[in-house]
Amino acid sequence: MNWHPVKSVLLILLLLSNLFLLATTAGGRIERERQYAASAAQAASLLSQSGIEIDEAILAVRESAPLSYTFAAARTDLYCAAAERFLGCAPAEVFLLPDGLLAKAGERAVRLAYDGRILFPAGSDDLSLPTGFDALPPEKDAYAAEKRLLYALTLSDADTLAVRGCAKGGDTVYFNCQSKLGDLPVFACDCVFGVKDGKLTAADGKLFLAGGARTSVASPCLDRVNIMLSELRRGATGRVTGMTLCYAIFENAEKDKTYAYPAYEIVYENAGETQSVCVCALDGERCAR
Repeated sequence: MNWHPVKSVLLILLLLSNLFLLATTAGGRIERERQYAASAAQAASLLSQSGIEIDEAILAVRESAPLSYTFAAARTDLYCAAAERFLGCAPAEVFLLPDGLLAKAGERAVRLAYDGRILFPAGSDDLSLPTGFDALPPEKDAYAAEKRLLYALTLSDADTLAVRGCAKGGDTVYFNCQSKLGDLPVFACDCVFGVKDGKLTAADGKLFLAGGARTSVASPCLDRVNIMLSELRRGATGRVTGMTLCYAIFENAEKDKTYAYPAYEIVYENAGETQSVCVCALDGERCAR
């Protein structure tokens, strides 16, 4: 018996079946996107009636849920290790304060607050560090040695600290940095560092110290519509000019574990003033840090 005609028919049927499944899947995806866009439009209308002006295009963005991270490290040990890197030697004195610690070595001192704030040298509230240098130099490897040193001194790497810009003032190279995890920034963790002659000479801003053993887990996140509805329930008002995924930082009661949870940074504009808030994507509650 000649099986070639039968094989040809079976192959044609298989091809038609695959085409049907592909069309069904694509049609279902298009319908889901249409429904989501309609939901975003309805939510934008509801929010505008209650005092929150937001473009439906902002609400219609759908993102893959990022991972949640846990860092196991005792807070005091982690901050003392960071202070040693900043000072360039083991601190001669460490003062534990209600909101952080002050470490000294000779005439050098660094102030590390538990909310991530760094002041180095300590004792000055205005270090007059340069600002506004958001563009990296055109040379790909410009200040590469200083950048490697910066990572080492701040217990960071390219996965946890983004260098957004750099500039040279005299013999000092200044870095404008943002703490991050993977591709997402850590909320309100921006810092300017100065590096000179192989040492850290200045730091002002906030830094997320991502120390200790790291574990990660996938977590279901609320979408943008539900995040903004949680803001509505809190009585928020204003025009939303930006909404971006980020990470919010939490600690356990024993202060030996730090958690980085997916969150949204929402930028409001009210009467010409801009305010950024952070809303946890896991439960829709605002984050203090």
